[in-house]
Parts: sequence; structure tokens; C-alpha cells
Amino acid sequence: TKRKIEEEILNGSKGNFDATILRPTSVYGPDGEPLKKLVQEILFGNRFRNYLKSSLFGMRRTNLVHVSNVVAAIIFLIEHVAPLNGEIFIISEDDCPDNNFMSVEKVLLQELGQPDYSIPRIPMPLSCIEFVLWALNRNNINPRCNFSPEKLLKLGFQRPVSFQKGLMDYANWYRSNYLDSLRRHSI
Repeated sequence: TKRKIEEEILNGSKGNFDATILRPTSVYGPDGEPLKKLVQEILFGNRFRNYLKSSLFGMRRTNLVHVSNVVAAIIFLIEHVAPLNGEIFIISEDDCPDNNFMSVEKVLLQELGQPDYSIPRIPMPLSCIEFVLWALNRNNINPRCNFSPEKLLKLGFQRPVSFQKGLMDYANWYRSNYLDSLRRHSI
């Protein structure tokens, strides 16, 4: 459906106006869904189960992109002087090596004041992750899936929020909006 809509927009724009297609990856930020479940599991889940999940999904790409970077990319392309002529741009942070499950989890553990696991994670082969994702009937079963932002970066786009800073900001937002509220209500 999305592809058909994109085609209609691009076909309708020919000779009438300049159009472009933006495809952000998994957008996260304040009140965004992509990291909520992971944060809740870190804070309230079974520690042993979390360890197993971390070992299984360790190097799986998370394909996260901070909402500030998505908004900045939209503004950048709106203000871009040269015609974009129906180009398709992927808005991602997949060029950051830390955009994987284990690295994201480590930042969130630290920022949320939770200890890391006392024993090292046992990384599973990516083929095992692929099988588990297939068995769970997930949309994206390729744990190596990497969406390149190269075309956007070549135009001169610069992200206002680094990957690490975005994760830290999200953890701080979660802590101040949910944890502090839980503490106030439990008193």
C-alpha cells in the first residue's frame, strides 16, 4: 500500500511540483514505541530471561533513528535548493556500529541505573537469530539488515543528535516521565 501511494505521488508530481520520498527506519524518541518494551524488560523483567535475550539478539541490527534526526532530515530536504526529482531517501542511523541490540541495551542499562549482567553474553550466530525471528513470524527476519543513509548524507545532511546521545535522552525521558511518576504514586 505504501509503495502504491509513493508511486501515485511521484507520478502526480511530474511536471507539477518537486517531490521526494522519505523512508525512516524505526523512529524512537519521547513516547515512541520502539524502545518502550526493552526499557520495561530492563526495569521490571526477569533478569535471566533478559540475559538470554541479550545473548540471542546481541549483534542484531536495531535500525533505530532518533525522531530529531528524522525531523531535521525533513527540514533539510524542504530547504534543499536543487530539485530532488522523485529521489527516495532512507533516514537511518544504521551507519553507526552501535545500532545493534547489545550496544543499545548496554546504554539503556547504564542510563537507567541498572547493572550489566555479571557473566559475559554468549553471542549466538546470526543464522540462529534469523531462525528465531522466522519462527516468531517477524516482518524483518534478517538480523544483518542495514538501511544506508548514504544518499542523504552525500547531499550534506548532518544529524543534530548522535546515536549515543539519542539513547541517553530517551532513557532520561523515560526515567523522568514513568519512573518518577511510579515513585510518587507508591509513596
